[in-house]
Amino acid sequence: MGYFACSLEEEATHNKVVEDYARFQFPEKEYDVRLNLGDAKNHALDGMYPDIIARHRATGAVCVAEVKTETFISPAAAEQQWAPFSRVADEFHLVVPSGLVHRVRSLCLGIAVDRLVAYYSEPDLVEFRVITQQPAVAS
Repeated sequence: MGYFACSLEEEATHNKVVEDYARFQFPEKEYDVRLNLGDAKNHALDGMYPDIIARHRATGAVCVAEVKTETFISPAAAEQQWAPFSRVADEFHLVVPSGLVHRVRSLCLGIAVDRLVAYYSEPDLVEFRVITQQPAVAS
């Protein structure tokens, strides 16, 4: 994940949210989806490794989704990850803990976030709520 060390529990939450959001948002029939879980760097887009890279099968439009846990919400993440991700993809989704939406919005000023999504996570459940959404490119 990069900027700070996190607990194994936080990394497990991150990975579960990445997997669940990919299933929730990008159906396999419509998207070719690649995941980079934890610190994995298996799938690149312009030399960067977002959590989710989804290419729409019909249009070729690329969506990048980045999932953040509390430890990784910072001005550095906004500048070094979110802004570049928003420039290389047709759509950029930012998925953050539900209690940190206000903080994330203030960090996203000047960054083109097409969809801001809040998540609530418990051991056996992840719920998503779309906070803001721009018109979809790949629909």
